[in-house]
Amino acid sequence: MSRSTTLVLGLGLLLVSATSLAETVGLKLCTGSPDGNYFASGEEIKRQVQRQSIQVELVATGGSMDNLKRMADGECDAGFAQIDAYLHYQALNRESRLAVEWPKHLYEEYVHLVCHRDSRIASIEDFAQAENPYSLVVGAPGSGSAMTWDSFTRLNPDYLVVTTKEADGAEALQSVKEGNTDCMMLVSGLGSKQLSLVDASAAQLRLVGVDDRDLQQAKHFGKPIYQFQPIPAGTYPGLQAPSGKSVETLTVKAIMLVASAWAGAHAVAYEALIEGVDRATPIIQKRVAAN
Repeated sequence: MSRSTTLVLGLGLLLVSATSLAETVGLKLCTGSPDGNYFASGEEIKRQVQRQSIQVELVATGGSMDNLKRMADGECDAGFAQIDAYLHYQALNRESRLAVEWPKHLYEEYVHLVCHRDSRIASIEDFAQAENPYSLVVGAPGSGSAMTWDSFTRLNPDYLVVTTKEADGAEALQSVKEGNTDCMMLVSGLGSKQLSLVDASAAQLRLVGVDDRDLQQAKHFGKPIYQFQPIPAGTYPGLQAPSGKSVETLTVKAIMLVASAWAGAHAVAYEALIEGVDRATPIIQKRVAAN
């Protein structure tokens, strides 16, 4: 083969490669509430990959379980979820598990247990020891918070005595403020917009510790699904008053999942997407920590 022929073939291959990289690939990304951390994380990932010809369409949803269901139905190519919700979904669908690539860890979400100040609840363990069952709002149906509470009841069946109600943030907050419900549970990054609204209503509310050691028994590949971390002192001036001290709680990983079908059909774009997620992750973590 002559040098000129080799050169022509090489240029042809480069042209084909450049053409394939220049083709725009669409990605529907299931996020969460438009004012939440998932949606903001999606916006950052979208910004990071748009130069790689990946057009990300952000889909506002009801949260973790909604995202997983939409991915299973083919409505989204990727989505965010708490890792406990993802594992719960896969366990419920053993015969038709969601085919995804290895999850990407974005940041830690904290379990916030907020109770009415007149309640006698000082710890989540008080739920299991009360003579009369306490009541708890666990979040909207299919939300990560609802899935986390379901996981807690499986880890410690004593919590099954708690009277639970599913409601979104505004309705849940109103119910606890008015004393119609003892507590509410929210799983989110520290200082999210929703928690800021709760903290603004702290005259009637306080933050309670999630310190039941039984809840750290859940493991995935030998590693704990939930890990104990303090909510730092002063994170919520109202909810942590009057002492202002840190409050112990559990954290769970927020992850990004990509459908294997999309990754297989767009191998080059998938690699570019993962690189973009890696670039976005420290920015996302800084944003969540600063909220």
